[in-house]
Amino acid sequence: MKLTLIARVGLVAVALASCGGVADSGDAGADAKIDPACDLVASSYTTTCIADTDCTAVWLGNACTSTCFCPNASINASSKAKYQSDFDATNHENNVCTCPAFPDPVCCNGTCALGCK
Repeated sequence: MKLTLIARVGLVAVALASCGGVADSGDAGADAKIDPACDLVASSYTTTCIADTDCTAVWLGNACTSTCFCPNASINASSKAKYQSDFDATNHENNVCTCPAFPDPVCCNGTCALGCK
């Protein structure tokens, strides 16, 4: 069975989203809508930092459609309580995957990150 390029891109997006990854359709841009009842986005939390100890690992994405909440981002630890409250308020399922090892949260040029590039 031959898959069109659009079908392949769609399958990749579904696979990434189901594992907690971030899938980018490429043309969503400003038209993308954030659902505050489901979406956890970095812009909702403080991400600035001075030292590595300022940062903590979190999962960001659409909690209503994902079943894997492995850390994929880092925010300032001062925002952790707000993040946890926001996450708890989503209509999410339990984490059903085993998370692989991920880089330590670090302060990279004044911004929290998982690893520094």
